[in-house]
Amino acid sequence: MYRWMNVLTLLVVLVTQSQLLAQNDPCDQAQVIVGNSDVDFDTTFATSDGPDHAACTQFGQAGIDHDLWYVWTADCTGEVTVETCGQTAIDTKLAIYESFTCPPAEENVLDCVDDNCGLQSSIGFTAVLGNDYLIRVGTAVGASGGLGTFSISTCAPVVGGADTCNGAEQILGSGAFEFDNQNANSDGLDHADCNFFGESQIDHDVWFCWTAGVGSIGLTVDHCGQTSVDTKVAVYEGCDCTSQANSLRNCNDDACSLQSRVDITTAPGQQYLLRIGTSPGAFGGNGTFTISEISADLNLDGQVDLKDVALFQQCYTGKDGMAAAGCPCDTHADFDGDGDVDLDDASILIATGLSGPMP
Repeated sequence: MYRWMNVLTLLVVLVTQSQLLAQNDPCDQAQVIVGNSDVDFDTTFATSDGPDHAACTQFGQAGIDHDLWYVWTADCTGEVTVETCGQTAIDTKLAIYESFTCPPAEENVLDCVDDNCGLQSSIGFTAVLGNDYLIRVGTAVGASGGLGTFSISTCAPVVGGADTCNGAEQILGSGAFEFDNQNANSDGLDHADCNFFGESQIDHDVWFCWTAGVGSIGLTVDHCGQTSVDTKVAVYEGCDCTSQANSLRNCNDDACSLQSRVDITTAPGQQYLLRIGTSPGAFGGNGTFTISEISADLNLDGQVDLKDVALFQQCYTGKDGMAAAGCPCDTHADFDGDGDVDLDDASILIATGLSGPMP
């Protein structure tokens, strides 16, 4: 009699626990959430079906226990924060992935954190409108599950550069642009051509996607005298983040004291990825950088035509000397930057093509 009662009791316990298992305990049944949200969770009986990741290694542990899964579709482009800070008593650990794929791969980890606000966790990342992001909410390895809430705060505009390459802030034209990489992670590749002082990586990188204008010939990205940060800068052809390994155009560290400057040739309408970071081991911070675009559109009217040729003729010397007398002071006709306005510069002007109407 008692034996049967014990068996029945065990069955009741097992059935009760199975009923308490959240539907989003397995990754492929992730709960769909939208917008700014406060999401209740209960990891008490959650199992652990997610893989370990090197990016999740904290306190010697690469795993996440008692994990639950959520998929969030970005309703905007900008900075998003997912956090449990002050919303639970358990020791949480969070991971964010850039696609809804189960099991998630190492290369899809955007960030993974443990205990950056007491025993709770907070992740910031740059979302792109319409993209899916997989959110993994669990505990530090060996910690108990429990009740709590996590919040999603979306979407602060991207200003000062995006922390992730695929959310790069869109910019164009010449001028001064703000950057802030104080809390930025490093998600870009290291490159042999970025090897300065024995270090080929860039820390605390933020990202911009710059589009060249009409008649664009060259680009200078310059931090000199505009920040106290020990900057390191790389420029890539195109804004496709998956092609970084083969698209690096130039890289610099400490061209002017602790700041950096890079120059590249450009093509009209082409996009270029700007990676603004620090020398490895240096602290992030904020400041500005200047973009100076060299353009064959000398009168800045949005086309390259005979009016630009006429301005060029006023500057042409054919020999050493920056410009001839009468060259408009706001015209940069030394396209190749060799210190004179000559036939080489004339050839560059012709090569851009005269796109505007001819009188």
